[in-house]
Amino acid sequence: MNTSVETRIAHVLAAVMEAEPVGGSVSDMLRALTSHTPVGVFVSDSSGSCVFVNDRWCELTGLSFDEALGDGWAVALHPDDKERVEIEWGAAAAEQRDSVVTYRFRRPDDSEVWIEGFASAFHDSRGRLQGWVGACVDVTAHRLAAEQLTRERELFRVAFEGAPIGMALVDLDGHVIRANAALGKLLGYPEREWTSITIENITYPEDLELDLNLLEQLTRGEIPSYRIEKRYVRKDGSILWAALSVALIRDAAGTPVHYVAHVEDIRERKLAEEELRARAERDPLTGLLNRAAFQGELVHCQKRLAREPFSLLLLDLDHFKQVNDTLGHQAGDDALLAVAAALRRRLRSNDVVARLGGDEFAVLAQTHDGARLADDLIEAVKACSVNAGGVYRRLSASVGIVAVTAEVEPATLLAAADRALYQAKRAGRGRSASETAA
Repeated sequence: MNTSVETRIAHVLAAVMEAEPVGGSVSDMLRALTSHTPVGVFVSDSSGSCVFVNDRWCELTGLSFDEALGDGWAVALHPDDKERVEIEWGAAAAEQRDSVVTYRFRRPDDSEVWIEGFASAFHDSRGRLQGWVGACVDVTAHRLAAEQLTRERELFRVAFEGAPIGMALVDLDGHVIRANAALGKLLGYPEREWTSITIENITYPEDLELDLNLLEQLTRGEIPSYRIEKRYVRKDGSILWAALSVALIRDAAGTPVHYVAHVEDIRERKLAEEELRARAERDPLTGLLNRAAFQGELVHCQKRLAREPFSLLLLDLDHFKQVNDTLGHQAGDDALLAVAAALRRRLRSNDVVARLGGDEFAVLAQTHDGARLADDLIEAVKACSVNAGGVYRRLSASVGIVAVTAEVEPATLLAAADRALYQAKRAGRGRSASETAA
């Protein structure tokens, strides 16, 4: 029951009291009027001494009718509220005014009841104060719910603001409502700027579509939450890899209200993964791509053939076994490093070069003139030499060439280039040969 109802009850009862002096007939009338009301009712004389309470008032306080009479009602007041209520009651009596106050009753069993109390003064026909009629509403459930909500909000505030990972509240249109300090530190935005930022502003363009699609599924109730790894664009323009977890908050009616996002910095993990991937894809001696990575590049290249031509070249050092046997394996390693560096210098940044194993290298270049490129690479290798204990040895290489086509399997292309390489070696080494893949 709300305060306006208890106020009306008190005013009605005050009118009843003004119609007749306090006496047996009026007490009987009050008892009849208030016996079934859910509101506690009391009547006091002009000195504040209690002369009547209804059954509901007795239930609220745990006192009997007789125990409440006179000043006995004050026993029910909670010790922490007693002085405040008595001061208010005394001031209302002195000023002959109505009184509204919130306080607690403590029952004999030590249970507590929160009360919203209203007392209305009533007067005799000459306008002289005769006493007060009061109504007491039990607001314990409401008060406890409000306190619980306050505690939950405080817990959320502490958890939100003190979280070691980034957190944000985002409205259904993608605007940031609120972000914590950790997210500000991650993305470089001060607190005052967050309300002007949207998801689109801070998401790497290639990752935006996935994020927005998942948000739509979440709003439609198709998924309970989602977690992805995405890239953010920081205020300074740098890229941040993060793990994003998003949940949807709904109101009591089930209507979507806003999203809660958790953003965790995963840059170190991504760097570690990239390092591991690089190690898995790279030749440990030369740092060039290995066979498996090169085959993947070849597959990717075949998908681009509609736009541009590619040539596949296999390069093998001539008489490399003799280098190892006569100058030692360190000299052999030095020779491989020298050739790798020479190939890098000659090739363009968008060409692909790999060491397939031993002294065999592979090149994937965007050109239709593989023979011309092969001649350049042969000359680049001829400029290389190794020195072992003052003994120098010039290097040379043979090259096999095949034009890349989309219809042929990568393994078939490599086999054709290998056949061409064999032809070049058989023809005298230090030269190139071409083969058609079929």
